[in-house]
Amino acid sequence: MLKKRGVSPIVATLLLVLIAIAAAAVLYVWVNSLSSSATQYNSGNVGVAISIDAADLSTSGVTLYIRNVGSSNMNGVLSVYVYDQNGTLVASGQTGSVSLTTGQVQQASASLTPSNSIVPGKVYTIKVMAPSGASAVTSTTAHQ
Repeated sequence: MLKKRGVSPIVATLLLVLIAIAAAAVLYVWVNSLSSSATQYNSGNVGVAISIDAADLSTSGVTLYIRNVGSSNMNGVLSVYVYDQNGTLVASGQTGSVSLTTGQVQQASASLTPSNSIVPGKVYTIKVMAPSGASAVTSTTAHQ
């Protein structure tokens, strides 16, 4: 009679570990190449780019401190969008005219519509869009 023999448990475990290590290495290289290609840009040629240094969201509106982090001056009205934690747009508005030179920070305020959609104590995501299409995002907790 022929005795059927399988692979020993030690050899099987070693093979599984080697396969897992190889898969992890391939995944690491793939993710690393994606993230490095997504973040490569020359900050000197960005043009208009903005960031939000601070945000104050209340039931009556929003006050933002906007910084021009690009290499070009920015002029115009900013569009403001407020999203809840589920990503649903709950309010929007526009600031007055904003004029920022490179590196400058300016306060900008906007009334939000609908005004009753902001609930004090909840966290909201605020997205600001410049006329050029540059945008910045921050999160803050609303208050009265």
